Amino acid sequence: NPQAQAFFGLDHALLGSLYSDGRLSGGASIQKLEGRGLETEFAVLVDGGGQPQAIAPAIEIVFVSFSRKSDMTASNLVIGNLGADLFLVGDFLPWDSPHSDVTATLERNGEVVNDASMNEALGGPAAALPWIWKEMKARGYPVQNETLIMMGACGSVVPAQTGSYEADYGPMGKLRFSIE
Repeated sequence: NPQAQAFFGLDHALLGSLYSDGRLSGGASIQKLEGRGLETEFAVLVDGGGQPQAIAPAIEIVFVSFSRKSDMTASNLVIGNLGADLFLVGDFLPWDSPHSDVTATLERNGEVVNDASMNEALGGPAAALPWIWKEMKARGYPVQNETLIMMGACGSVVPAQTGSYEADYGPMGKLRFSIE
């Protein structure tokens, strides 16, 4: 999102990889670790040619823990796979709209901790997907039918504090999980 790009002095996004064994189901209980953060995102399923097939609400759980604040640089984030750790994906809906007008609200114990337009990450899913697909292909990421692509953080990266969480994506549904 623009805030993260400004913080790191970048004029573009960065890519990382999520691994299938890091996928959690709704209602998951996640261990609290210092350095874990929560990102409100969309997940898009694409076919082998990069065409969107379905879209779902998603939460990425990142883990970034540098010993010095000065080590928090774009280069070090790339080396650390952008902190990609765990992720939750809600129910997929057919890609019949880019859903860029959706606002997602993340609450912890009933208190709003993030409220963001899904347009914040590279202009929304329809605008972001072609750029992400091109970058994936250029860097040799494996792509096949039903490749899952996360669209990037919208709003703030929220520290993963203990509590019960609900991410409300309006017409797209909700995701619930807890940090213990």
